[in-house]
Amino acid sequence: MKSFFGVPAYRLSELRMLATDAHRLDCGYGDDTFKGDRGADTYKLSSGNDVIDSFSLA
Repeated sequence: MKSFFGVPAYRLSELRMLATDAHRLDCGYGDDTFKGDRGADTYKLSSGNDVIDSFSLA
């Protein structure tokens, strides 16, 4: 995967999937934490009080 200044460059489809999970968190659907795998990268979204407070790519 290409990167710019050490930050992975994601394809638009991957960003849409992340945005969809973020929207589900913000609207209170499902668990407080979503974890997913986008190819070689793993991401985690977590929320508290309907506000996303953690976003990490490892």
